[in-house]
Amino acid sequence: MERVSTKEFFEKGCLLGLQIRIWGTERKIRETEIRAGTADPEWVKGLKKLVHKESLAEIKHIANRARGYVYRVSLPFPSWGLNFVPRDLMVEVDSKLTEYKEEFDYKVDEFLRHWDQYIVEARIRLGNLFREEDYPSAPEDKFSFWWQFLELTGPESLTVVSPYTYQKEVEKLVRTLEEASEVMVMALREEFINLVEVLSNGLKTGHMKQSTLDRFEEWLKLFKSRNIFNDTELEMWVERASNVLRGVTKEDLKDDNFRERIHKAFEPVMQFAEENIVRIKRRKIRVPDKSAA
Repeated sequence: MERVSTKEFFEKGCLLGLQIRIWGTERKIRETEIRAGTADPEWVKGLKKLVHKESLAEIKHIANRARGYVYRVSLPFPSWGLNFVPRDLMVEVDSKLTEYKEEFDYKVDEFLRHWDQYIVEARIRLGNLFREEDYPSAPEDKFSFWWQFLELTGPESLTVVSPYTYQKEVEKLVRTLEEASEVMVMALREEFINLVEVLSNGLKTGHMKQSTLDRFEEWLKLFKSRNIFNDTELEMWVERASNVLRGVTKEDLKDDNFRERIHKAFEPVMQFAEENIVRIKRRKIRVPDKSAA
């Protein structure tokens, strides 16, 4: 792959940092405390529950949905715990995360309205294992939903400590961006291969879920924006798969003759996927060059 300058890289999109914090509701306890305790056994199993797990279930569900959404629309970035969002999708991502934050904040407020009630229940359930200090005096500070788009305009955006440090940081940034470019290309290929594998099994066995076809459609809609490094070979096979499955529904595939024709037309796509599985596995087990660290 050709080297991409920092400017070119960040013309294609931005880094996204998403941080979601939820109060931890379990604490470790010693075996002797368990044996001597008077707690409800359902609340103490090596760890003690501080509140009933269902009380935070909806908050955690929203957090998981938000992280899953970011995973689907972004591309992986190999450092700093960030994701790369294509520029075409930045407004949509910001809007969607705003929706998730509103849901998150609403459910957190709902949880906090019952805070005193949860502590009363915990005193009863935990018995002599109840500890007042396990419960924060300002529980609202234990929850947050925050994101930020980050962009490096070039080496000049780095903090300069000395010419030597500057050069080392520039080299490190260049290596990171080179690795990121390759990771993003391979990630798209791996996603496509995984989808093809599931679709192939459905075509072969006749047990195709409509949700599988819908997931493929959703992936296709985002592909053009996410194919930021113009992987033309992958684009060709994605288009071919799309043409084969365009308009096909789960009900259509109940007809064995029709399903067999679709499966036959899909075979070249499956072969491409099988060939690329080997390449991806080889890349994953490749030993990194420690001299570059």
